[in-house]
Amino acid sequence: MNAKILTSLTAVAALAGCASAPQLECSTPRVVYSEAAKAQGAHGTVKVRIGVSETGSAKSLYLVQSSGYPLLDQAALDSARAASCTPYHPSMGGDATAGTALVTYHFDLIR
Repeated sequence: MNAKILTSLTAVAALAGCASAPQLECSTPRVVYSEAAKAQGAHGTVKVRIGVSETGSAKSLYLVQSSGYPLLDQAALDSARAASCTPYHPSMGGDATAGTALVTYHFDLIR
């Protein structure tokens, strides 16, 4: 099967779900769209909430939305687990505080 694979990542983050809080900046490694998932025709969107520590590392993960394909869900969780985020600073010179980030992964097969 010849399929062009398009994988995109959109990171949207908000501290503790509060719309007025500054957005956290997170970078995640490129998600792996495995050959096994491609062969299954697996596609969809996965949303992962990352609990971000004061140091900016991922301290917890929660699968908010499943793609319906375990291989894609696991690939998204693996990428989110390795995220590096900028912790929220309540004011200039303030201490870093923990927060959350929501990361959306899109797995698309384009034929």
